[in-house]
Amino acid sequence: MNAQEVTKNAEKVVADSTAAKKGLMNPDSVHQLKEVVVSSKKPLYEVKIDKTVINVDASPSNAGSNVIEVLEKAPGVSVDKDGNISLKNKQSVLVMIDGRPTYLTPTDLYNYLKSTPSASIDQIELMTNPPAKFDASGNAGVINIKTKKNKTMGFNGTYNGSMGKGEYYRNNNSLNLNYRKNKLNVFTNLGYSNWKGFNDLNISRKYFDGNNKLQAIFDQNSYSKNENNNYLNGKLGFDYAMSNKTNIGAVLNGFNNPDKTKNSNISYLKNSFNIVDSIVKSVNDMSDIWKNISSNFYIQHKFDSLGKEISIDIDASKFNSNGNSNFDNQMYNADNSFRSKNILIGRFPIDIKILSIKSDYTHPLKNKAKLELGVKSSYVKTSNEAKFYSLVNTIEMADYKKTNSFNYQENINAGYKILVKK
Repeated sequence: MNAQEVTKNAEKVVADSTAAKKGLMNPDSVHQLKEVVVSSKKPLYEVKIDKTVINVDASPSNAGSNVIEVLEKAPGVSVDKDGNISLKNKQSVLVMIDGRPTYLTPTDLYNYLKSTPSASIDQIELMTNPPAKFDASGNAGVINIKTKKNKTMGFNGTYNGSMGKGEYYRNNNSLNLNYRKNKLNVFTNLGYSNWKGFNDLNISRKYFDGNNKLQAIFDQNSYSKNENNNYLNGKLGFDYAMSNKTNIGAVLNGFNNPDKTKNSNISYLKNSFNIVDSIVKSVNDMSDIWKNISSNFYIQHKFDSLGKEISIDIDASKFNSNGNSNFDNQMYNADNSFRSKNILIGRFPIDIKILSIKSDYTHPLKNKAKLELGVKSSYVKTSNEAKFYSLVNTIEMADYKKTNSFNYQENINAGYKILVKK
């Protein structure tokens, strides 16, 4: 039975019941509407006035994948080999998790999303022209990744796991637990993954003078192996309905993201006769561990059922990273005899602290219009250091020409107003 038939039958039952009560119809002739089950399925894409929404679970191909693989299939989204995410060919896209900025570099954000199972994601919102309530840094577009919240009563949980193999093995694991009773809802999400990748690159360059005469040849072979093992992320939170119109809640998030890259590179410098002049062999080892803990407290109040509401959010986050690198460069003569070497050690500690408070108010107007008002205040403190040392006879000598320290603080106070009419 379709929706139109259900509506007609329901109207007939109501009319017959009313007539029977008024004595205009024999009560025995009143028809009883049979039980009807109306079911629906979320579409993969929903196009709204200000955004495109991707329902992740609506596509079977998303099962067992990670968030990067979902984004690569999203309309207008592209991810290049360096992990930069663009929306309709525009880079500098603001990527948010549950409406909050990630504050990660493109490389770290790529590794984070690649290690996050798609099973922990509910929706992905794509906004090419984001509303004014989003930060100005999202003027190239906003991608908002919304994590799952279970609405089933009682205690329940789901586990999702996947394993794959290309050149290397990989696996993604996600555990979602939820307890909902009366006005209280407590939830937690846990994720664990391992993956490895590689890049094999061969480059040949030829250099010519102004008369188009060959001067030199540069041949290079580079092989890099990247691995992200024992990636962990977790979320713990609660929602509580203080009344039919007022809700409060808090969420605690965190992740531990280790990353290692080893790159071996051999370069042949040749003259115009394709004869080797010298050889450079380089081995670069890089490792990094990104750690994050963030918290959110919110309160939301609905004044009526027409859409008039106000919300207040308080967010605090801390990011920490301890990157290390070891660049071992060795020079050889054409006969492969040793000439010289240089070992450069790098350490890159990063510390980021963020605190923000915002309030949003929505007021419905006539003719399907609405007015949105909001204020926000944020404070960010960043400390980045790049320390380099030359290794001479097993002794680390500080290289002050390359060493750099960057400290930054900002406080932004802003307000917005939006008038929307469908």
